[in-house]
Amino acid sequence: MLQDTWVWDGRNWMEFNVPGPGKRFMHAMCYDRARNRTVLYGGSDGTQTLADTWEWDGRQWKQIT
Repeated sequence: MLQDTWVWDGRNWMEFNVPGPGKRFMHAMCYDRARNRTVLYGGSDGTQTLADTWEWDGRQWKQIT
């Protein structure tokens, strides 16, 4: 499992070294076109089931409730 964030600018991939959600798998992600945000929900870190929600705005991750 990795904990990195990569962004595609239409030509190249760029890695962003920013704090955000912890390592996980089996999570769900979708793009909210109206708000221009990528939303991540839940998953597992290998020891527990996660039920947290995060948003990526293109610059930073923010945990939301």
